[in-house]
Amino acid sequence: MYAQPAPPAQPPRQKRRPKWPLALLALVLVAALGTGGRLLWGAGDGTKTSNGAATRQGPLDIRETVEKKPASPTGKMAFRFSVDDLSPGEHYQMPGMWATDKIIAKGINKTVIGLRIGTDATPGDEKWKLPLDGPICGYTRHVTNDHRTAVLFRANDLGTAFCNHVAFFDLDDGREIWDADFPVSELGDGHGMATGGDTQDTPSVTLVHGTVVVTWGGGTDAYRMKDGTRAWETVSSGSCQDMGAAGGGALLVRQQCWNDKAPADSTDATTYKARKVDPTTGRVLWTYSAAKGIRDLDIPSAEPPVLVVQAGGIGLSGMLSTPRASPGPSSASRTAPTSASARTTTT
Repeated sequence: MYAQPAPPAQPPRQKRRPKWPLALLALVLVAALGTGGRLLWGAGDGTKTSNGAATRQGPLDIRETVEKKPASPTGKMAFRFSVDDLSPGEHYQMPGMWATDKIIAKGINKTVIGLRIGTDATPGDEKWKLPLDGPICGYTRHVTNDHRTAVLFRANDLGTAFCNHVAFFDLDDGREIWDADFPVSELGDGHGMATGGDTQDTPSVTLVHGTVVVTWGGGTDAYRMKDGTRAWETVSSGSCQDMGAAGGGALLVRQQCWNDKAPADSTDATTYKARKVDPTTGRVLWTYSAAKGIRDLDIPSAEPPVLVVQAGGIGLSGMLSTPRASPGPSSASRTAPTSASARTTTT
């Protein structure tokens, strides 16, 4: 699923440096809930194809998660972590949370920590810590079958630092597999170089089989999971920029396009596209162009492809699902996919 990356981390505003940047934090994960969110766990080691046959997944595949109906509406605490050493007015971002069968990992400002499930923990009880050079500024919910994921982080603690680094790490032991930097582009429809983190297009990160994919406005960079080498890269052309991607079983890139001839407050000033991209080569397989007047486009699922659009004044209002493309020349065309269903939603 493509989701907006974590908002820009605020610079520290403190008279003293706390051991952990959290004030009276309690992270509580419930093993079973009658309503609301549920903790998602990996289910098995294979997936079913359209004909019902199971295909075994490898370690570089993205873990598929399944929501199971709770056995009871009464929940119990699975994990808690709390500290209370922040001064009044201090503020830190806490982006990202991931779970394996034994570990809960949480991003806290410029560090990712891992704690054992089933513990009532305090600072110092972490199984591992992964320090980063700067605050976390983006993450993906996806996890590989061998329990690895990725985050974006800033170059340093300064408020103007670029969000231009990606780290791929192991959730079981906190080991960083590799990190790399990527380009930045000027905020909005410009094609110049950003002068600081507050003037750059918002980047995003996602995972697809064997590949970590980063969109950064002016293009998309893909890195091999095994060693962090760049697998491919694309540069946005014309008036469109790569502004987010959805991964998992496939790769869809969200594009935002500007029409300088239209009035700035017109709905025709900005249009949106979704592109299915081969995660191995970066080749575009098909492109869906949203109708003029659409105010926003989101991609909750890449496989099967599901697009959500905002057609009205407030909130996402329509869902478009598409059938899986069949192999052959038709799946490589650059035309929009055929709609399988479209319905209004209440989200």
